[in-house]
Amino acid sequence: MLNNISRNWFSVGFRYLYYLDKHFNLVLEAGNDYMKNNRSGIEGSLRKITFSPQISWDYGYYSRPVLRPFITYAHWSENFTGLVGGSDFNTRLLNKNNGLSFGLQLEIWW
Repeated sequence: MLNNISRNWFSVGFRYLYYLDKHFNLVLEAGNDYMKNNRSGIEGSLRKITFSPQISWDYGYYSRPVLRPFITYAHWSENFTGLVGGSDFNTRLLNKNNGLSFGLQLEIWW
């Protein structure tokens, strides 16, 4: 059965929230993903760190809705160059092993 395993993936990270008041907090999130593909022989890591000031409904990790502008820096192994961060609309990262991303998220669930 173990010979059928094609990928091993391990992920670890943390998220810290610092409340300035009931509706406004600062978030720092960091993580590392390690992946090894036994079929292709590709293995490596993707490391990222994200900062976000967010507006939330109330105190608490699960309080929603949340509006968050964010900025993320990521760095990945040379083996992942051309495989991470690219899309049909964004080819800027195809020859790089790091990049910066930013945007705005609205999270609502119940």
